[in-house]
Amino acid sequence: MNAGDEGEEKEPENFCTTTHVDKVVGDSKELAKVFLAINGKDSLEKISKRLKMSLKKVQQNSEILAQNKLIFIFNMPPGKSVVYAKPHWIHFQNIDDHIRVRFWIKNL
Repeated sequence: MNAGDEGEEKEPENFCTTTHVDKVVGDSKELAKVFLAINGKDSLEKISKRLKMSLKKVQQNSEILAQNKLIFIFNMPPGKSVVYAKPHWIHFQNIDDHIRVRFWIKNL
């Protein structure tokens, strides 16, 4: 890491593909829904309620997505669950639309 790059991770190119996203999400519609619900604003608690999924399941799926560089911790409000956001390449490559089409998810 160079001086001045502290706290800023470079996104390796192999992470920035629909192939990588498809490999991580696999056939899990649950994981796809959590991925689509991540928006940089809502806590995992709020996402859990909106998806009607246990907080534990949302946390587990979020950890998988974070370990695979598809989301990152954006905020950790005191006393609340973590807020995740998606890297810019996700938006530029319309990955949300790709996942919606792949899993036939309209409203999230």
